[in-house]
Amino acid sequence: MTERDNHIHMVFKCSPFGSISHSHGDQNAFTLHAFGETLAAITGYYGGFGVDMHTKWRRQTFSKNLPLFGGKGQYGENKNTGYEGHQDRFCIEAGGNITDFDTDSEIKMVEGDATASYKYFVPEIESYKRKIWFVKGKVFVMQDKASLSEEKDMTWLMHTTFANEVADKSFTIRGEVAHLDVNFINESADNIQSVKNVEGFGEVDPYEYQDLEIHRHVEVEFKPSKEHNILTLLVPNKNEGEQVEVSHKLVGNTLELTVDGETSVIEL
Repeated sequence: MTERDNHIHMVFKCSPFGSISHSHGDQNAFTLHAFGETLAAITGYYGGFGVDMHTKWRRQTFSKNLPLFGGKGQYGENKNTGYEGHQDRFCIEAGGNITDFDTDSEIKMVEGDATASYKYFVPEIESYKRKIWFVKGKVFVMQDKASLSEEKDMTWLMHTTFANEVADKSFTIRGEVAHLDVNFINESADNIQSVKNVEGFGEVDPYEYQDLEIHRHVEVEFKPSKEHNILTLLVPNKNEGEQVEVSHKLVGNTLELTVDGETSVIEL
């Protein structure tokens, strides 16, 4: 942890307290930090409790590294957002839970269940879990699985303060020192409709961020379905010097991941 210029880590949140008080609509969200830079971030600025940036952006799911279903996210309203019919209990009911983790094995893992977090605005959701593996201390594998009672599109979001380079079925976040390659590695890639770089803060009053840098995020749009199973490979590297070599083979629910010549097996 003291060697930040060589360190890679991820911060993951899935809280049973939901979006009450200072918490946000961000169960199963994460940030990813590598080589001294925050490559996958939470975007926006904090200008005070109850201001536009707080209520219309920072509290909301669409400012986090999370999916939306049919364009809708988790319950992140409060008394300041002006949402008609708000009750604080809705924030608590939108809580999540860590359902599994392993910090002792060679491959580190955490799983969060955020089904209830989406239930208010996406009543059709039956299950949504995110599972993340950290392999060889170098790369991350992420699985997002969702079941719904009717077909809905899924928008997979990743935010950053750096530049994005998007392709048909992948993208790269390009920092000043490091970069993050993001690839969708299972059959879900065939269901991608678009990969877009989006700038700005939605409906936030521009006065609140005048003279400040405009942040951006990538929106990966998946076709409507009752079942979404998105498997993502996240590989951070320094911009200069030797690069991590990664290859994978997916057979059924078994992922063979080779990192710098060493193979690990993940049962999905």
